[in-house]
Amino acid sequence: MQASKAAEITRISMKEIKELGAATGPCLSILIPIDSAHGQTAQNSIRLKNGIEAAKKLLADKGVDPKPLIESIQAITEDLKWTGQGLAVYCSPDLCRAFELAFTVTDSVMVGDHFYVKPLIPLLNADQPFYILALSQKHPRLLRCTEQSSEEVELPQSAPTSLWNDKQSDQPDHDQDNHSSGGPDQGGMRGVAFSTNTDSEDRPEYLAHFYKHVSEGVTALLKEEGAPVVIAGVDYETAAFRKVNVYPHLVADCVHGSADGLKRGELHKRALEAMKTHREVPLKAALARYDQLAGGERGSSTIKDIVAAAFDGRILDLVLAESAQYMGNFDEATHNVKGHKQPVDGDEDLLNAAALQTLMHAGQVYVVPPTQVPHGAPAVAVFRW
Repeated sequence: MQASKAAEITRISMKEIKELGAATGPCLSILIPIDSAHGQTAQNSIRLKNGIEAAKKLLADKGVDPKPLIESIQAITEDLKWTGQGLAVYCSPDLCRAFELAFTVTDSVMVGDHFYVKPLIPLLNADQPFYILALSQKHPRLLRCTEQSSEEVELPQSAPTSLWNDKQSDQPDHDQDNHSSGGPDQGGMRGVAFSTNTDSEDRPEYLAHFYKHVSEGVTALLKEEGAPVVIAGVDYETAAFRKVNVYPHLVADCVHGSADGLKRGELHKRALEAMKTHREVPLKAALARYDQLAGGERGSSTIKDIVAAAFDGRILDLVLAESAQYMGNFDEATHNVKGHKQPVDGDEDLLNAAALQTLMHAGQVYVVPPTQVPHGAPAVAVFRW
């Protein structure tokens, strides 16, 4: 069995979701809230112990020997720091993972064919790294950020460190770089320097070239990662940067005000507000697609159709109400979906299974408050075909 220690706060990545999705059952999921206040370690440990005891019973009721899975869980949770707000433990015969989460969860213990990952899906968007580019003519800075942190990273050596040391290699020849040469009748007179523009006239052009070089440095550094970048600066600087920017993942909103005058905590706080708006754009686009396609072959709010389409890899967008469940089972051989108002043995949350299958097939999943799902449905989906 492949196991890993839980980190203090573990960012859930798509890679980890796909590893969980590829696991073979029985899949045991234990989710508990964490009280990170000082002195609450004992209470958190009791919650985990209660979850493990409930898991033992569920596994035994399904005819599964609980000992191997429980021993694996105990091994990976023995050194927990209890610094998060929630704990998610996933264990199956071929892997075991534990994640301390940056948000709270509801107590849940489930055994099924798939891990219960729906509560973790919002993290796929919310805690993805992003960058702040603090624009400054004296010292532009790039900070790598998550929801909880920001840390300055070095720009490539090719990027200028200030407006004044920018080589301006493609700058038109202005100011003191223009010289007349001494002609044959000028004897020993050397070249005479002259200026074609005043400093105030030249500055917008110099600034444009400077920020173009900064943008090229950011692109060279982040081209593989492709993370979003929030720019921060006074209005004329952000406008100048956008005109020459070559990095394709610039966030539409920016942090207004002098980046040099903002403390890092305030800069990070304002950038998070810009990122919140940025992250809402794909959801709005998905809902617009659904509004256009609903009622036809490519848009549905019928859960059985959604579940079957998810296992076929046909879902482009899936929007789920965060509190919704649909207990039942899916027979992949017959493509039959059975739902039950009262869960029976062998049931699992089919909305969770649909979400996992959608992600496994490169679709997008959005877990949102119920009021954001059209027509009060538990789920809606847009199909690829």
